[in-house]
Amino acid sequence: MVTIKRIRFALLFVSAVAVSVVVGMAIGSKKQQIVIKTDLPAAVKAAGPSVALKNVAYSTTNNDNFKEWDLEAESAQYLQKEKRVILENLSVSVYRPNGKVFKIRGRQGEFNTESRDIKMHGDIWGSMPDNTTIQTQSVDYNHAKRLITTQDKVFIRRNSKFALEGKGMIIDMAKEKLTISSNVKALGSK
Repeated sequence: MVTIKRIRFALLFVSAVAVSVVVGMAIGSKKQQIVIKTDLPAAVKAAGPSVALKNVAYSTTNNDNFKEWDLEAESAQYLQKEKRVILENLSVSVYRPNGKVFKIRGRQGEFNTESRDIKMHGDIWGSMPDNTTIQTQSVDYNHAKRLITTQDKVFIRRNSKFALEGKGMIIDMAKEKLTISSNVKALGSK
């Protein structure tokens, strides 16, 4: 009788430890957000970054553990007090639940560690799942709204038969919808 109670107690104890480990791993695996700003105050420029890294990669997932996007950069400077990361030569892959992937790359960018918003500028090139490409000079990714926007001139191409240009653009990732804001022109095939 005493042996059965000891075995039950031992099994209960092992089960409690196993549950604690699983819960601890689930809570500990949440990812931190990073924030980036392009205009650095003089005090920050003088003090320098909190951390500087080469060849960095960062991913974020939602509450259902679905990967929302990956970010890779040649270099990163983390400004801890400002909660942002300054990035050089970066690329971002934004994932959709249906398996589609939107890719964007640019020369410079910023990542906000709190909002998870990303700003990119300098020779922006993007590709959509249907092989449509986008070229512009800057884009902003609003993580909460899942929107990619620019106010700059945009060039959109699909294969060698379809091309548009315009000013300003909104890509709604939730609806997978692209809107050009103004001055839309169809371009001849090249």
